[in-house]
Amino acid sequence: MYEVAKQVVAKPWPAEIIERFESDQEPIILIFDRSWDTFDPRQDPYAIIWVSEFSNDPAAVLPLLKQLASRTRRGDDVIAYLRDVAERERRAVLLSGAEQGVSVLAWLASYVELKPNVFGVTIDLKAVLRDIAERRR
Repeated sequence: MYEVAKQVVAKPWPAEIIERFESDQEPIILIFDRSWDTFDPRQDPYAIIWVSEFSNDPAAVLPLLKQLASRTRRGDDVIAYLRDVAERERRAVLLSGAEQGVSVLAWLASYVELKPNVFGVTIDLKAVLRDIAERRR
């Protein structure tokens, strides 16, 4: 695992991602759509799911893994799905932000990180699990 982590951190990530890699010692789920040797986060699409967001509830990871596996088997664009989830979360918070003020934006910032000028998106498991729950209703 240590060797894999060294390879991941060695890629040219944005500074914010590197900082989180260094401060967050939990595993991540990294999703990309090309070979690892040619993958470059400066130009290739990717998604990072920070597993540490669920350190208090590890069983909550299972629905996420099932959703990702199902979408992969169907040939869906998993990165596009995760970007869509993150964008809907951002819009929902902005709408309710008018009512709830700065505290809602702070809440969003605590678990969703959107970088419009970067090819990747980072999102924690809670947003994906909310999406799964909403789709089941």
